[in-house]
Amino acid sequence: MQDLKTDQILQEIVLKKKKSLPAKRIYLFGSRTKGQIHQDSDYDFFVLVGDSEIKNLSQLIDQGHRSLKGIKAFVDIIIMTESQFQEQLDVINSIPETVGHEGIELYAS
Repeated sequence: MQDLKTDQILQEIVLKKKKSLPAKRIYLFGSRTKGQIHQDSDYDFFVLVGDSEIKNLSQLIDQGHRSLKGIKAFVDIIIMTESQFQEQLDVINSIPETVGHEGIELYAS
């Protein structure tokens, strides 16, 4: 598995996310955190925003995708508010449950 600290694409994506979104936390999850990386592996990101952003969530999702322009990798971004995350944290096989168990925190404000 490539060291996450030396993964330049990963670092570039996190920097773009921090600049474009009001992120409280950014996590990486999925195959890259499990060491199951292959040539076509994507980057799976979970971005946690404050509850006050609920009215802007669809706009934030658009912003998040637009900020990836120029990135030469497949990237999936899931954005949730803190309340949404907490409500689903104990739901088996939910994204929050997966992030809670295997996610690697890349950024915290």
